[in-house]
Amino acid sequence: MNEQQLIGSMLAVLGGVGWYQQRWLLEQTSKGRRLTGWFGPRGGRWALRALLAGVAAFGILLASNVIGPMEG
Repeated sequence: MNEQQLIGSMLAVLGGVGWYQQRWLLEQTSKGRRLTGWFGPRGGRWALRALLAGVAAFGILLASNVIGPMEG
């Protein structure tokens, strides 16, 4: 497993853990309360889900070498 696959796997896991703990994230963190304030209780939940799904999808794509790091 190379570094890119490790980082992608960790991002996918963190996105999944965040999805599992979304209630806690919305209630106990300042960013979660801000999302709830901006979008309301239901909208904040969907905004967080979309963000976490994006993180997990990015991690999966990175780990499977579909996307790669930028090379300068």
